[in-house]
Amino acid sequence: MDRDRSRALRTGRRIPAIIGPDRVESTLRGRGRGLAPVPGRDPGGSPSYAGYPWGPSHRCRPSVPPAPPAAVGRLRAWTSARRRPGRPERLPLSPEAGWIDPDAQLRLAAALLSTPETWPAGPGVPTPVTSLAFRAEIENTGDALLRYILLESGAGADAVHSTYVDRLAARDDAPVDADQDGTNADETLAALRAEYAFRTNGQPLDALAPSFLLPALVPDHIVGKPANRRDWAALRAVADPTREQWISPAQLGSLMRAAASRASALLRYGRGDLYGATAEEGQLGLLLLEQAVLADSLLLDSLSFDGRSLGAFEDPGAYDPEVQPRLFPARIVWRRDAGDPRRPEALRLIDRGSDLRDQARLLRGFVELAFLASPEQTHPLLGRLFRGDPFGRPDLTPSALEGPEAETISWDKHVRGLLSFYCAGCHAGTKPEAGFSIETYSLALKGGVNQATNPIVVKGDHAKSLLWQVVALEKPPISKRMPDGGPYLGQIELDLIADWIDQGLIEKDPGLKDRVITPGVDGMRIVLANLAHFHRDPATKLLVERADFAGGRSTMIRPGPVGETLKALSVCAKAFPDEKLALELLEGMAQASADRLVGPGGEVWESYDLGTGAHADADAEIGDAASLFGGLYAAASVLGQTPLIWRLRPGRHACSRTT
Repeated sequence: MDRDRSRALRTGRRIPAIIGPDRVESTLRGRGRGLAPVPGRDPGGSPSYAGYPWGPSHRCRPSVPPAPPAAVGRLRAWTSARRRPGRPERLPLSPEAGWIDPDAQLRLAAALLSTPETWPAGPGVPTPVTSLAFRAEIENTGDALLRYILLESGAGADAVHSTYVDRLAARDDAPVDADQDGTNADETLAALRAEYAFRTNGQPLDALAPSFLLPALVPDHIVGKPANRRDWAALRAVADPTREQWISPAQLGSLMRAAASRASALLRYGRGDLYGATAEEGQLGLLLLEQAVLADSLLLDSLSFDGRSLGAFEDPGAYDPEVQPRLFPARIVWRRDAGDPRRPEALRLIDRGSDLRDQARLLRGFVELAFLASPEQTHPLLGRLFRGDPFGRPDLTPSALEGPEAETISWDKHVRGLLSFYCAGCHAGTKPEAGFSIETYSLALKGGVNQATNPIVVKGDHAKSLLWQVVALEKPPISKRMPDGGPYLGQIELDLIADWIDQGLIEKDPGLKDRVITPGVDGMRIVLANLAHFHRDPATKLLVERADFAGGRSTMIRPGPVGETLKALSVCAKAFPDEKLALELLEGMAQASADRLVGPGGEVWESYDLGTGAHADADAEIGDAASLFGGLYAAASVLGQTPLIWRLRPGRHACSRTT
């Protein structure tokens, strides 16, 4: 926007600029100001939305109703290049039709909802939010963003298909499959949400559509015209099953951070031993917290990469990247089930590298959830949440078994990763070779075009199974030995597939034992360990922007990711003083990043290359500069380094150093 301004000043033209939630959020993080919701009449005058606590409204009236106005994806702002001195510019805003970015919305919601009575507004000077009406408007806007994306839009995956519910359903005391649909997951989830209603003394909010796994973009229109704010069926987003559903760790981190923060605010006020100031607020808080717990479980159970395939941490509490490294990759695609758009059918890796900004947002989410679930939580209501009321039950996790069952081979633990490594290049995606896909257990057993004459697996007999034949035999009955052209599977791997078939094609590891977990804690420690192992430059102690599983690192640092990482490490070190690694990473990064990204005149450089020792000639954008300021300010407050207090100079992409 500022570069466009310099050109327009010479011509006097109006300047179009796209303002997204990410810019507003980073500005809030850096300067503690930048968004001022003004209560009043709906500027669009639309009677359908008048009086809704959703913030500024759409100005357009399309045939399909727009999504709740606070959840618009981006705004097109027109601003004049020439203005009278001393008079503020007017920014008439209109929504840019298209898509809502859930990650940006969740980060903006977290920024609005996590600010207490004060915001930092300069070099250590707090600016009180003196107007209660203004504070209420900010909370309403953040709450509306969060509720729509996570609870009302129905755009993501249903919790019934989550690994967390799967584990609860596997317990001995889980409900039975009453509807005889082949799974008791739906009964387990219904029982859990009935417990929410009981703990709040209200009726279950069955019309809501909570989503724990969101697409990259959500359509910005809803299916109906809601009669009121609680007409949740009409608030669903218009479905678009053709859109690619990619996700990143950043989105799940933003989800955990925003959901846990708002849940804490809603559940800390109770009525005796009941959660929430009202029954509805109590249930909304529990549903938001449920989404954070589901995201935590999904990350540890399914979204880590070991160099070959996506999978689970076998023992997250004992994770050591030096022994058995796994990382959270930058991009993953999930495909919707053809018959159920809210069921994720398969997860596929598309960017196996580790991104620093992703890890920072993931760390913020884990820390927020871990602090709420901490055994040291002293609030009488919040302290019960993860002690079995209703979360925190003993979880089920794979473990080493004693006796003959220790040799049991399962799809989840052994076969899926093996086939993914050797076969995913041809037998995954929407058009797998020969109609045979190894993306999921059910698809693998379904076979391909030769299933009628040569079944892919024959339960109990590997010699008659086409899967074993094509990978083990020099001349299989059909096709040729696979993978085509090699390298072929070794004998140990062939025996693994044969044993899996002979033992009955077991899908899930039967070796399960109870383990009490604290949501967020394992994930927090895993991210810290991976930052030190994968991202830390040995010479400078700086955390670089990209790293991969093989040990490769980029040499680039940028103010945006660095600022977010400093902020995340500061929050972690402050919330958990015993996490020495967080403090170690913060101490090694704060001064070094300031020296390399901020010039002598206070300018913030766009990037710095550790390999060449040179910075870019261009200034950083305002959002990245604000992010760096916020991170350095947070680091200084934790480390007690008062000489390093940073503030943004008004009207330019720069920081100045004060002492």
